[in-house]
Amino acid sequence: VRGTDGLSIGLGWTGGDDYETSLDVRPKNVSIRGETKVQGFRVPQVQRGNVTITPSAPNTPTAKLVTFPKEFYGTPIVTVSARSSVPGTAVLGVSTNEATSTSFNAWVTRTNITDTIVNWIAVY
Repeated sequence: VRGTDGLSIGLGWTGGDDYETSLDVRPKNVSIRGETKVQGFRVPQVQRGNVTITPSAPNTPTAKLVTFPKEFYGTPIVTVSARSSVPGTAVLGVSTNEATSTSFNAWVTRTNITDTIVNWIAVY
């Protein structure tokens, strides 16, 4: 139990592994971090980022492996989008596959070989 600011109460546990769980209760604010279950509800893990992909050739799908900053407790759902002002004309599509708890493949197809930033978000 901690409450150094005099306004909050916190409970935390750190095991002998990489999993940490903590709960902070403050006036009008509750935050839960880690693999936490509250009355059967698992707090989702969310990570996000971006990756730059240089197509290998025009009109050719090109993949790049993305490694998550922190391993998920299971296989997340990953969504990607191209950061582009020419969607549908120069950027023909983006996609993802082969997601695991540690990584996924991000794909892009363009009509040229311009570097493309692909934003991603993963939720488990």
